[in-house]
Amino acid sequence: MKPTILFAVSTVAACVLLTACSDIELDTVLSRLDSAETVGARGFSLDVGAKSTATIGLDEYVDSVPGIEKHPEISSSYTPYTDLTFGLGNRVDLQAGVTLGYGTLNPTLRGKVQLVGDPASQVKAGSFSMSATLGVGYVSIKENDGYSYSTGDDYIADLSAIRSDAALIFGLYPQDRMKMYGGPFYSRYDYDYTWRRYSGSTVVDRYKQSGSAEVVGANFAFWRGLGKRWHWQIELVTARVAAEQEARTLSQLGFSFGRNW
Repeated sequence: MKPTILFAVSTVAACVLLTACSDIELDTVLSRLDSAETVGARGFSLDVGAKSTATIGLDEYVDSVPGIEKHPEISSSYTPYTDLTFGLGNRVDLQAGVTLGYGTLNPTLRGKVQLVGDPASQVKAGSFSMSATLGVGYVSIKENDGYSYSTGDDYIADLSAIRSDAALIFGLYPQDRMKMYGGPFYSRYDYDYTWRRYSGSTVVDRYKQSGSAEVVGANFAFWRGLGKRWHWQIELVTARVAAEQEARTLSQLGFSFGRNW
């Protein structure tokens, strides 16, 4: 048998017989779906739809087989989301949202200050708007990664991450109840990833890693009103996603439907 084939077979056998292969994924949100206008004093809006994401497969750790590691793999995906926006004043909004990621609900909280233009309740055709946003979020995942038939041990991985986020948004109203908006944004995810091997209820091995992932991009969106209260929007986002030694540029669509009050 050729050496390369022998090595591949022995590696797979080691992974299957000696240990469980542990892997966990971090979903980073790319879509914004957030226009340049605030909702106005005492107003609020609700949006639901699908946001584009970049899924980062974090390092794989194989016990008893040193030197076998997998660098993060970055792939594109989508996640359902809901955003609820409250108007704290004519030019200040507070937005609370959740996305569904890897079996968990990931919450976000974002503040918006409108620097130029009128709020959505007062804006007219031909208007120009500009806003700035700052946000934070949290991601938490726990997964039972497998079972070793050779030792009877269980393998559990968990991940927690803090998301920080900033954006500038520019908007133009060519017609009433129609707008185009977009701008640059930056997101950072600081994560802690822990892998544990259990024999019964006792931890017999542990692997912990801390790191960060960054998303730098820009978006362009089209928003259209349906009557006085309802609306829909579609967005194209292009972003560079980087984690550890890996980086990838993705372009994806996102969309939502919503209602203003």
